[in-house]
Amino acid sequence: SSVLMTVLSWPFFIDSWGTSLAVVLGGLRWGMLSGIIYNVVMAFTFWGTASWVWLFCSVWIAILTSFFNKAGWIDLHKPGKLLGAGIIIGLLNSVAVAIITSVSKLPLYHGIMSVNQFFLKLTGSPNTASIVEKIAVEVADKTISLLLVAVAVIFIRDFFNWNRLEKK
Repeated sequence: SSVLMTVLSWPFFIDSWGTSLAVVLGGLRWGMLSGIIYNVVMAFTFWGTASWVWLFCSVWIAILTSFFNKAGWIDLHKPGKLLGAGIIIGLLNSVAVAIITSVSKLPLYHGIMSVNQFFLKLTGSPNTASIVEKIAVEVADKTISLLLVAVAVIFIRDFFNWNRLEKK
């Protein structure tokens, strides 16, 4: 999904949904492992080797998803809580993104440039625009990702329950 977002230059990543899905279906360790593997593979195949640092965001997303999953918030039947989890995870991850971007000196993803420029025109401040852009993109991205997870969980659980019924 992140390759598609990059090719289309959309201001989202939608790559954490796999990490979150692994957490919901298999637990924290599987989510962390899947996020780490995904980021390493993408860094050495598509994004560029310096991008391996994004695995720290995946670990963070896995931890946050595990917390909200245990609290019962990653559930399509609880849309308010699901939305709340997306917003909170997005806010907390925007801090991680700011730290990683600052420390690693990675360039701004070109899909985000339009969002950054929009907030720069509104605020007139590059620093404020950068902060607001990270928050806006991460909140939207993580909320969409968790929605995808909640839908996928329903389909996966229904599929496996259906298969068990068919075998009887």
